[in-house]
Amino acid sequence: MIITFERISKGPILSACILIALIFGLYYESINNSFQYDDKHSIVENPHIRSLGNVPLFWLHPEYFSRDAENAMFRPMVLSSLAFNYAISGYDEDSYHLLNILLHSICCYIVFSLLMFLCVDRKVALTCVMFLAIHPLCSQSVNYVSSRSELLAGIGSVGALWGYVRYNIERLRIWYVVSIGFYAFALFSKSIAVVLPLWIIAYDFQNNRGFSLKRNLPYLFTSIGYLFFTGRLLIRAVYNEPVRELSVQFATQCKALVYYLYLIFFPVRQSIDHAFFESSYTELTVIIAFVLLCSGLFLLFNRRRYLVGSVITISSFIPTFVVPLNVLINENRLYIPLIGICILIAVFCTNKKHLFRREIMAVLAVSFIFFTSQRNTVWSDEYSLWYDANRKNPFSLRSFIYLGHELRKMKEFDRSLDLFERALELEPDNSIARAGLALTLQQKGSLEDALSEYMRTLRENSEMNDLNHNIGFVLQLMQRYEESLAYYKYVNIDSPHLSLSLNNSGTIYEKMDMPDSALYYYKRGYQFGSSDAKKNLERLNKKIIYDIESALESKQWNKAEQLSRGLVDSFGDHQLGRFYLVISLFEQSRFVESLNENVILVTNHPNFIQGLLQYANVLETVKDFPKAIQIYSKLLNKPLDVKLRNMVKVRLNRIANRGY
Repeated sequence: MIITFERISKGPILSACILIALIFGLYYESINNSFQYDDKHSIVENPHIRSLGNVPLFWLHPEYFSRDAENAMFRPMVLSSLAFNYAISGYDEDSYHLLNILLHSICCYIVFSLLMFLCVDRKVALTCVMFLAIHPLCSQSVNYVSSRSELLAGIGSVGALWGYVRYNIERLRIWYVVSIGFYAFALFSKSIAVVLPLWIIAYDFQNNRGFSLKRNLPYLFTSIGYLFFTGRLLIRAVYNEPVRELSVQFATQCKALVYYLYLIFFPVRQSIDHAFFESSYTELTVIIAFVLLCSGLFLLFNRRRYLVGSVITISSFIPTFVVPLNVLINENRLYIPLIGICILIAVFCTNKKHLFRREIMAVLAVSFIFFTSQRNTVWSDEYSLWYDANRKNPFSLRSFIYLGHELRKMKEFDRSLDLFERALELEPDNSIARAGLALTLQQKGSLEDALSEYMRTLRENSEMNDLNHNIGFVLQLMQRYEESLAYYKYVNIDSPHLSLSLNNSGTIYEKMDMPDSALYYYKRGYQFGSSDAKKNLERLNKKIIYDIESALESKQWNKAEQLSRGLVDSFGDHQLGRFYLVISLFEQSRFVESLNENVILVTNHPNFIQGLLQYANVLETVKDFPKAIQIYSKLLNKPLDVKLRNMVKVRLNRIANRGY
């Protein structure tokens, strides 16, 4: 039997298989790609995703989205999927990329199913979805783990429309419920899904149903509920802390829409950082872009059968018009609009199958696969990603900074310094670039220059208070310990460098022969997650124990007391430290103090034989014989060796001979 395209396209299962095989075959090479860009703060350094027990909290705390609370976003479905990945493989990138590929496959298949219910020819539908599946502009959403929000929102939004269309065809209420469920799923993935009611209205008008408040009310209520819950985040982004003025944002995005359309049909210069700049209403390019967009919309909206695809494409950009974002152009924003384009092309070509000539299809397929494979390679690691961006956009400040840091990690310090200096030429007041320059100088060994640049950066931008750690570390390397400690103390409690600062403070105090202070800072560093502090704590703990035992052997009671107090003060419940403190006080005939410390010891450690024995000994010494008898009797109920048991019996007999 000869398997033809027509035969494959006739069965939904076979259609799904060919889509999955195509997508996994294309993106298989990207499975081992590294984490990139925002993945660092939202995944790698985000402690909240490291436990599935936090999943319920994702629905209550938008600040759990990132390591940094100021990056708060309400995306519980995204966080839940990341927690699932972490539970499976920790920070092994494979599972994260595999799930992204799977999500892209699911989304494409739902689009295919939707096209079937929109009465698009099956062959045309499958062909268009196949080109959606391999389109180079989808590569960022698939390769970039943090862009999973686009994939999930795409699945939810298209699934919601698919459920609604199916409900209208089959009149089974279950599909209406499924549609609402998909919509909630989309909203909990990314706020772009808030425009879905417009898709529903467009479908009704396209099918001559008109607007029905009853049919649309659940979607509107879901949208309003979502906006009410996330309102504070929206208000902060639009009114309280906007990146740019709304008028500038609107004008810029008008021009951006035309640029996006160009990228969709000519995806030849893709980049993580396009050469695109802010605009105003008075610019000729903005005026031309606005006229072209209005003309295109007029033509499309006057063709009823194109209404759904047009609304999906255009409405998906509405959030970027309203909410100013740091990055003007971002390819992952095109994921859902591409679905709208796919629907438009499928509807257009349904009655024009001659357009699907094998030669045309082959050229497009080869071109798309080539460009997508190129992007997969670019996204392999941060160096290749930002090298590509820097090569394509010589005015990209971000690419200079990120590439500079990658070269610094590769110990190519001269090249790194050159990039940071070029970044400062573009923007002399950029504190991030200057801090990167200082860090490179530090790692190169130019400590005086590094210190000068750090100090200048902190003076110019006091909000970068995390630089206190860097300054403290440079001063530590310069053996200016007192100054170093002063800067370490200024490191904020929510700083990712706090544990390092605490550990380094402990190291300095140890060098200054102040073990008590060193223990304190090592312990705090360990509490805040420093593995080095834990090792230093264990090492210093063993050293102090050894020094105490040596002091006791040489009858240096005062020294043993000081060292023991250091352990007790640092740990609070250090069994051996308190025991040695009891011994050192006892040997100095400070029996009341020894007794008080012994009470704490046996209270915290009631099964510590040596502690109980010394307790009874102290009690006997201060002539509290009834209490001593009680403790000795308690000891006899413990599993003692023969020698120790005999010793306890002798002491009991000694007290008994005194008449007690």
